[in-house]
Amino acid sequence: MAKSLKNLIRLHEWQLDERRRELAVEQKELDQLEGVLRALLAEVAREQEIVHKTDDLTIIAAFGPFSQKAKLQRETLEATIVIKEKQVEEARENLAEAFKELKTYEISQANRDKKEALELARKDQETLDEIGLNAHRMKQMK
Repeated sequence: MAKSLKNLIRLHEWQLDERRRELAVEQKELDQLEGVLRALLAEVAREQEIVHKTDDLTIIAAFGPFSQKAKLQRETLEATIVIKEKQVEEARENLAEAFKELKTYEISQANRDKKEALELARKDQETLDEIGLNAHRMKQMK
């Protein structure tokens, strides 16, 4: 039974590592999306600054379609980020659950080990007591 518990612990350690990797992937994807959004917002800000500083009607006219396209991209990115944030949160919850399960088995193993150690110590003490009692009897017989 002790061996099967150790196998369960190894299995849950592996599962915990998998959940950590999954969270790392989800978080990296979220970070990338947020980076793309920041870059888009910075590009829009640069273009707005150019439009405000120019009198060129061609540039001013081109800003309208650019702005609409950028707005659509921003909205799409923001919606994707919301979805990815939920996936990151789910990955965190899965990680927490895997950690909780692993700790349950580790605590059970620690309790089992402690019980076995106490039983061994009790048996050792019984043996020592018997040796002492036999030595005392031998001494009394002389």
